[in-house]
Amino acid sequence: MSDPPELSVVIACDHSGHTLPRTLRSVAESLTGVAGEVLLVYRGDEPPHGHTVAGENARYVTAPADASVPVLWARGIKAATGEVVALTTGHFEVSRTWARALLSEVRTGAVGASGPIRLEAHTDVVSRAVYFTRYSSFMNPPEGPAHEIPGDNAAYARSALVRHASTFARGFWEVEFHRRIRAEGGSLTFTNDASAQIGLSYRFGPFFRQRFHHGRHYGAYRVRHRTPRWRVAGVAPLVPLVLVARIFLRAVRVPGTRIAALSALPALIPFTIAWAAGEAIGALAGTGEPGFA
Repeated sequence: MSDPPELSVVIACDHSGHTLPRTLRSVAESLTGVAGEVLLVYRGDEPPHGHTVAGENARYVTAPADASVPVLWARGIKAATGEVVALTTGHFEVSRTWARALLSEVRTGAVGASGPIRLEAHTDVVSRAVYFTRYSSFMNPPEGPAHEIPGDNAAYARSALVRHASTFARGFWEVEFHRRIRAEGGSLTFTNDASAQIGLSYRFGPFFRQRFHHGRHYGAYRVRHRTPRWRVAGVAPLVPLVLVARIFLRAVRVPGTRIAALSALPALIPFTIAWAAGEAIGALAGTGEPGFA
């Protein structure tokens, strides 16, 4: 029997047929010299576009046709066998040092590790809006301990994932998992050597629906953690303004991102409205999986 891999890389294939080949090539390059496996998690009955460049250590995991990214990740985590499990999506291109850096951080004591998420120089308005909506907190994070890390560019000790598997029975929502980790004294960390970048990603419609869906889950999560329903629903009209202001405050502190953030506004504003509406509905309905992504 062969030894288990050092690192399992779980790639959620979500509307990423056009970018997945780049993801796979970059992951394969980062795994040079690392005993790794790649798990492509996709919806439906056919392997995703670009699967031929995944390599001999790739495995395919299927999920229901309506599965969200957290559900895709959860399916991949369940199938992973590595000492450390890394998560990303088919929209990212990771750095050459990505795999080794994540492994090193987890092996030296962190339960979870991540790196900066950067925006490619040339992409479209919707993809820029996707970037600032999801990743403005992680454009240029300081190295060292972190309160939160993004599931889209993260690695975790598999032992912790197994121990807290109940938190992602209906999808890996990293916020709830991180809360459990912190409660037991575990740590999360950032390292610049585990950077990833994203360019073209979602079309407007799929990401708008994703924002609403994830906002609904987060609204329910807040209520479960004792935020009054009326408070979540009552401030919902202000949430888009707060989110856009927060994004721009972050953008002005990172060289070269201010103009990109301004140009993303036509799609950025609807995405924040979708989140706010979902959060209010989730709080009032009080249902959904924990956490958000």
